[in-house]
Amino acid sequence: MVVAGWSYGGTVVSVAADGESSVVRLVYVSAVPGVVREVGFTDWIDEDPDLIRFADGTFVLNNDWWLNEEAGTTFSVEVRDYLRRHPRRPVSRLSMSDPQPAAAWASIPTTVVLGRLDDQHGPGDLERVAALVQETRVLECDHFTIFRAAEPVSRAILDGFPPRST
Repeated sequence: MVVAGWSYGGTVVSVAADGESSVVRLVYVSAVPGVVREVGFTDWIDEDPDLIRFADGTFVLNNDWWLNEEAGTTFSVEVRDYLRRHPRRPVSRLSMSDPQPAAAWASIPTTVVLGRLDDQHGPGDLERVAALVQETRVLECDHFTIFRAAEPVSRAILDGFPPRST
């Protein structure tokens, strides 16, 4: 089985695939594989003007963001329509601050697909990832590789499957 995660989904696959013998490859898309950690950094949640924060501590990306000039208007009409019909669900702050108890990429073959223009990652992340994982693919894209570069992302996932025996 090949397990892929986009953005925060990279953290999810880091934990979910740990110890799973059926997983033959991980694919991180617009996600930097993380190390095992005690707590995560969450101050950015309170500072991000594009997030809606709720009284119960959950937050979500403002759906109007998908239409702003910087991000949304560069998506195709089909992608914008899809995003309008499928709004983001609120997520708990704990999803960012809870410990990450595993880093499956350290023991499972891994491909990382990152956009060179992705501002969601820190300086040096491209070089750090290339030094850590077996395969890094860098696209001329921003964080939204799954929408803007669907074919190369799909290829990275499909390339992770072992060849079929005849």
